Amino acid sequence: MTLTSTQIVRILLAVIAVLLVALCGVLALRFWPSGGSATAPTPTPSPTAPPAASIQIDAPTAGATVASPIALSGRVSPAPPTGALNYRLFDAGGVLIATGGLAVQGNAGQSATFTGNIPYTLSAGGPGRIEIVEVNPANGAVCAFADVTVTLSPAAPQATPGPAPGQAITIETPPPGTEVGSPVVLTGRTALAPSGNRLAYSVRDAAGAQIGGGAFDVGLAPDGGSQFVASLVFNPPPNGGTIIVEIFEPGAANAPAIASARVNLSVVPPQAIIIDTPPTGTTVGSPVVITGRTARFPFQGSLGYRFFDANGRTLGGGVFPVTGQPGGPTTFTANLEFTPPPSGGTMTAEIFDQNANNDQIVANAILTLNVAPPPQQIIIDTPPTGTTVGSPVVLTGRTVRFPAAGQLNYRVRDAGGAQIGGGVFAVAGTAEGSATFNAALTFNPPLQGGPIGVELFEIDPATGQVLTSSTLQLTVAGPPATAIPTIGIFPTPVPPTPTAPPSAQQITIESPLPGTIVGSPLVVTGSLQLYPVPGELNYRITTVDRGLPLGQGVFPVRRFGPAGVITFTGELEFLIRPGFSGDIDVQIFERDPNSQTSIATDTIRLTVARPEPRTGGNVPTEAQPVAVRRSSAASFAFPPLMVE
Repeated sequence: MTLTSTQIVRILLAVIAVLLVALCGVLALRFWPSGGSATAPTPTPSPTAPPAASIQIDAPTAGATVASPIALSGRVSPAPPTGALNYRLFDAGGVLIATGGLAVQGNAGQSATFTGNIPYTLSAGGPGRIEIVEVNPANGAVCAFADVTVTLSPAAPQATPGPAPGQAITIETPPPGTEVGSPVVLTGRTALAPSGNRLAYSVRDAAGAQIGGGAFDVGLAPDGGSQFVASLVFNPPPNGGTIIVEIFEPGAANAPAIASARVNLSVVPPQAIIIDTPPTGTTVGSPVVITGRTARFPFQGSLGYRFFDANGRTLGGGVFPVTGQPGGPTTFTANLEFTPPPSGGTMTAEIFDQNANNDQIVANAILTLNVAPPPQQIIIDTPPTGTTVGSPVVLTGRTVRFPAAGQLNYRVRDAGGAQIGGGVFAVAGTAEGSATFNAALTFNPPLQGGPIGVELFEIDPATGQVLTSSTLQLTVAGPPATAIPTIGIFPTPVPPTPTAPPSAQQITIESPLPGTIVGSPLVVTGSLQLYPVPGELNYRITTVDRGLPLGQGVFPVRRFGPAGVITFTGELEFLIRPGFSGDIDVQIFERDPNSQTSIATDTIRLTVARPEPRTGGNVPTEAQPVAVRRSSAASFAFPPLMVE
């Protein structure tokens, strides 16, 4: 049969249509495989947009003959945010015969590498194709794509990989229930060396929430296993409690761990110190009572404390015990002493828990308080009450606070309350602290001695009022009792011992002139550089040839005129021995009332003439002893006793 041209064209069009349909089927089987069905291959989707990353397959190379499992390696840039890629393996007919994930080694956003194994089952060898794909997990879009054609060797069916035979992880320390913090150090071993010589860990709280995780290197052991000492960091539960630490060797992607081990530990709650009383700003003194509590039992079962003034200077410190049991909370009531700031003011109290092993303070609490200024006190340390003294009397002591203007006042009163001395003296110290003093106080001793009162006081410079005072009762010695020696008995005179400390005092006898013939009573005048401390001068009269005593005593000196022009007049009585005539020494001196030693002296040599015989009266055969007397008329001497 002869075909027309029209029929021939129709036949050709039909053949072309059949060929197009067959070609579409083949393409559909190649690019969208259906998961292993030889009758419905799934064709591979073509990216519709330029890939956001590049993938390079290094092994196997194109055309290489491979066997199950196929060792796969390559590079990706940048590393995917998920840290993983997907692989797919197709046989000669485009049927998907293996799929899975690949772990990427590298940081997100930077160039990275990947390795993995592709196990497959294939009864007859032939051409095959490996695809590596990066998929956006949010929308399933292909971000990067690479493939390589290989020759597949036949492979028998393989069982799903399970845990490596013989692998085991043992945690040796710490024991279960140990109280720990972050980081916690775990030690242990594995039966086999883990992949990459690394293990992973996770830390979970009692509710199962993960509070830590990561990986660490292990050291290989001679027996083929490994050992580890791992410092694991985690976020401690805010209120403490049980934590579960798991050490494991990861399996393949999306596969269970090869081996793992767990230990339950305990995290103690963080230490906290709460001060309950007194409230902030309370005005207190020493000691101050502070009460409070702690979240857990402190180190050594005690807390430390410190006090600071407004300038940061330490006012006191120490430790005190708490009430409670180890592992639980505690309470405390502490009676704490400190040195109050001299002028009062703001003070800071710190309560703290300190580890004595490393001196680390793990918790503290601060309290601001006020301290009232301590009341001023004047404390006299020496001399003791009742001590016998003269003028000047030296007082030493201290004050609680530095006095106004840096000085104290004093006044001295006799037994009748009359003031016999007064003035001011400086103290030593600083305006921020206390003060000390060592003061020589002058006064006019009572002529007959007796008790005196020395008052030290501080005056407010603004008002003139006495702010505080302190009084010391002392005693002034009376005049010494001196007896006239019996006629014919002349004890060896004891001259004053010139051992007194150097003095600016000077005594000058101005009349009578040396060599003057005198009798008893003898009037002596002169001048002084300083007013005598006891308010009086002493005299002694002796013979020149044998040094025999003729008389001694004291006479007062009027306080008149400035220093350097003080004058004195003394009426001196002495004994003229029977038949005596010749030279006498008249000594005027000032005696220290405390040591009784001579401070200053002056001597004049005079002459006594033989007395004329007395008539018309009884003449005694010997001199009668006469006691020394003290005259209110400022003469202290012996009455004359004349013998013809």
